[in-house]
Amino acid sequence: MSTGQAVVVWGEVLWDRFPDGARLGGAPANVAWHLGQAGGWVQLVTRVGDDDDGHRALAELDELVDVSLAQIDPERATGEVTVALVGGEPRYTLHPGRAWERIACTDAVATAVGEAGVFVFGTLSQRTREGLEAWRAAARAARSTCLCVCDINLRANDQPSAAIDDSLASANIIKVNDRELATLADWRGWADPIAALRQGRILVVTHGADGSTLYGQEVIEIARGRGW
Repeated sequence: MSTGQAVVVWGEVLWDRFPDGARLGGAPANVAWHLGQAGGWVQLVTRVGDDDDGHRALAELDELVDVSLAQIDPERATGEVTVALVGGEPRYTLHPGRAWERIACTDAVATAVGEAGVFVFGTLSQRTREGLEAWRAAARAARSTCLCVCDINLRANDQPSAAIDDSLASANIIKVNDRELATLADWRGWADPIAALRQGRILVVTHGADGSTLYGQEVIEIARGRGW
């Protein structure tokens, strides 16, 4: 495949521990998997532990995703989230100090991002100093013609941070859900958060079971039942 056709996805791979069993997760890993299902060449930049969870995660992803840029951490375990049901609603506990929090921008990663046509990233893996500096190095490696896509991932106790500011500023396309949009508006005092985020960019706001809205040159409503 020629230079510029690859999609490089940066971010966490982790296991969601549900009461009825574990499922492979992490928003960037999910994006990579679905792009692979669509038939694209997707390279995933992530970091897992040198453990059964890590090796199994990469083996599953390797069915559709190029995991040659994935890193094995010799010290930290693979990421995981414990999911408990409280009153019928899921509650998520993210376990800190895991491998994905220190994804590195290796020479091979910088080269891949520099050749990519699309660079997709979340905001969770930039929560640590190591993660933020590595992501910044990768973002600097992207060409000016590279389409940069930020899939915001804000959790309940998150606070405003340089990681989120830098991620938004680097993006040509931003994907955010209704709750995250309200959180950003509260943090920044935006009366119209949609207008603020649309400046020179494409904005996608997801509404859960109600579909999504794409704000580009036109506003397009996408109903869940019509293919979202």
